[in-house]
Amino acid sequence: MTSLEKLDAVLKSLEKHNSERHHDFMAVLEDLKKDKSGVDFGELKAIVKKLHKDELIDIKEVPVKGNANPDEYYYINFDGRVLNEQNGYVGQKTEKIRLTTLAERQASLTSGLFWLTVVLAVSTAVAALHYGLEIRTYFCPR
Repeated sequence: MTSLEKLDAVLKSLEKHNSERHHDFMAVLEDLKKDKSGVDFGELKAIVKKLHKDELIDIKEVPVKGNANPDEYYYINFDGRVLNEQNGYVGQKTEKIRLTTLAERQASLTSGLFWLTVVLAVSTAVAALHYGLEIRTYFCPR
């Protein structure tokens, strides 16, 4: 699985379990193992940070008595659901490639059209000069 596919797998997992009350790190990891997504413990930490940085998930910290570190619960937000509907990070990359290819093709066609216009303009000028001289020769013989 690529990194983008792993990001999408975590997002889809959070959306699938969005209605659940508690969706902590271990619950997300277990769900991903069930789906055989290939995301391991270390990767999940990095993925969660990336998704939070991209503002696609919200993290709620709940203090635990007797523990200095609070528990973290993950929730997909509206932007995350929208990205899922647009086929996630993989879909974004595919769309970006498609748009780049389209722009390159359009630039190539525009360049070709420019040179075709130049050739037609020069040909028209040469033809006008030629036929102008023919008309002058016909009406004004030497």
